Amino acid sequence: MSGLPPSALPDIPGGAELIAWYGFTPYFHDGLVLSVRLASDGPGEIRIHTWRITDRTDERGYFILDKHAVVTFSLEDIRAVDLRNFNEPTAIHYLFLTVAEDGFEIRWDNVCGTGGPGIEGSVIARRISVSFTPGTPSDA
Repeated sequence: MSGLPPSALPDIPGGAELIAWYGFTPYFHDGLVLSVRLASDGPGEIRIHTWRITDRTDERGYFILDKHAVVTFSLEDIRAVDLRNFNEPTAIHYLFLTVAEDGFEIRWDNVCGTGGPGIEGSVIARRISVSFTPGTPSDA
């Protein structure tokens, strides 16, 4: 996707496997933030339900989604947190994983744009890894 910063996803444990699953580097467009768990004395995690949007449509004209997965970003040694609209579920516009001065930054905004309804923000951690379970949240 042109105009977007390069993703650090290939640089973290589990990133290559997630890219291989989708066949491209995902930016989690329209993905749903399921949970954000942070701890001052241990690891945190961000869980997202995401999928691949195909170029095919169904009988109603909606794009067909496939490769559903629950993706978990594990955060170790959290350095900074900036979250807004914390108690509101959100659909992601884009999620960015970039190299930060002291580790990695994971940042996302909601589909309504900055300041719209739904949790958005960023977390910087010294170490981030990613894992995923194919399927929807009820399957994972």
